[in-house]
Amino acid sequence: MLKFRAGRRPGPRLPTAAAARRLGLATTVTTALDGSIATAAALHLAAALADAPPPCGLATTALLAGDLVRTPLRPHPTMALPPGPGLGELDAGALARWRVVEAA
Repeated sequence: MLKFRAGRRPGPRLPTAAAARRLGLATTVTTALDGSIATAAALHLAAALADAPPPCGLATTALLAGDLVRTPLRPHPTMALPPGPGLGELDAGALARWRVVEAA
C-alpha cells in the first residue's frame, strides 16, 4: 500500500512500488481523508505506476464539507487526472472561507 499524505511528494514512492513488483507484491495507492489537491497527487502517483494498479482508496473527497479548488474531483469508480498541468486551480473564495484563524 502506497499511502499518499498531503504535503509530501509522490515521487519517492515509485521506487517502493518497483521493489514491491520485483517481489511479486501488488501495490495500491490510497489517501487519507484528503481534498482534491492531495487526491490529484495520488492519482498522478497511481498513473505513474508501470502496471495498472488495483482499485485504489482515493474516493474520499465527497466526505468533506468543501474543497480548495475550482473544480473538485468527484469520487467515481474510475477517476481521471485533472485537466491541464498541476493538481487543480485554487479557488480564492474557498481559500478565504476555509482559512484557519488563530485564536487571540
